[in-house]
Amino acid sequence: MRKVCFVSALASLLFLVAFTATAGQSADIGAQCGARSGKLPPGAVIQAADDGSMTVDAVGDWEFFAEHEGTWSREKRIKVTCTCESGGGGCNPTYIQGSVMCVMSTCSTCTSSGARFVAFDGTNDSISFATSDDIKKLRPANNLLLSVPEVSAALDQFKIDNGAVSDAKGKADSYRYVPINVYGHLAALVVPADSKAALLPNAKRKANITCGCESGGGGCSKESSWGVTWCEAGGCSSCSMTVD
Repeated sequence: MRKVCFVSALASLLFLVAFTATAGQSADIGAQCGARSGKLPPGAVIQAADDGSMTVDAVGDWEFFAEHEGTWSREKRIKVTCTCESGGGGCNPTYIQGSVMCVMSTCSTCTSSGARFVAFDGTNDSISFATSDDIKKLRPANNLLLSVPEVSAALDQFKIDNGAVSDAKGKADSYRYVPINVYGHLAALVVPADSKAALLPNAKRKANITCGCESGGGGCSKESSWGVTWCEAGGCSSCSMTVD
């Protein structure tokens, strides 16, 4: 999948160098183009080359769901390429604000290509009700993860099995929001107040679920669709979901 971006003459004065880093590092912000991922897994190794390409390796039990031209697969290594089409170079892949993307400096037209991808813990590749420990430790779910066919199908079945509803219409007391572990990410499921799931100790009213950006460029907003609520990081590099 390719994405072409343009930058103004003023923005082209910004400078960024390609680098080799671990997932905990990032770079200064130039004109950004073509975000390819969500937050990288712990210990992920980033290698940026002079030819405008970057590889990202998941280590340990972590893997990536990667989408190539509409087809999803599980992978341990991802490659993203940034190509300057006009403007004299300066279109480099980097990890910034919680996403792998191309950053343009002296380039005026940049093309990003490669997989869109999202990390998950390979030992936690299922959906279950979240424990109190999960609520403290798991990263929030995101749109990209929930669009993966394997995850989407598992989530649909989990909702059917647990009597989830598509929307909390009517009185607030009629519903509860139950935290769930979605492939190692935190979200919440809407269930009727008289359901078995609503009796779980972590079941809460919607007002008890909040999203907060701890660092980065903002974002981390509460999103919901078809009975599932999560915190979408956006430009936030450290987004958290709190269930009080």
